[in-house]
Amino acid sequence: VGGGCERGLERAQSASSLPPMIPSSLNESLEFALSKMDRCEYFNKLLDFVEELGRISDRLRAHPINERQEGLRKEIRDINTRLPIGLYLPLWPASRKHYCIVRLAADDSLVLKSRERVPYIVYFELIEGSASCSSEDLHEIASSYSPMLDEVSRRESERVAGEEADARTAHEVAEAAAEAAGGAGADG
Repeated sequence: VGGGCERGLERAQSASSLPPMIPSSLNESLEFALSKMDRCEYFNKLLDFVEELGRISDRLRAHPINERQEGLRKEIRDINTRLPIGLYLPLWPASRKHYCIVRLAADDSLVLKSRERVPYIVYFELIEGSASCSSEDLHEIASSYSPMLDEVSRRESERVAGEEADARTAHEVAEAAAEAAGGAGADG
């Protein structure tokens, strides 16, 4: 019975122009399984990312209205620290080029006016790829951006560290000026 099924499958495959559905060797089976697993992992990361963007709005609802803008910026910065490499939002035709999300522009994000919900606008920094969105190996192409994105991440970390150092310096200067002003008032 098994031999008849195999011959029927072979005939069906040779009659069509589609590639065989069943790999012919153990190596091909393993490659097929790993490729499928990679594609599923990539797709799940994309879904998690989109769901996280939706949860930001839910979390911001708990903030007072005047604190929502800064809350959004903090949320976006947090997402940037966990952003998987190579993600894109499929918002354009599959025939167009793939755009990889590098990071979300936290400082340019904007909470829109609403008391009940917290809609917001967020901008993405992108890398334009050479492959189309419908490419079968898009997950592999996206992961090839890793060295470039590591450099972007390194520069972003340096920028944030510099801003934090500047903020500490400004705070120290303000404290010193307050002490000097307080000391001058006590002496005079």
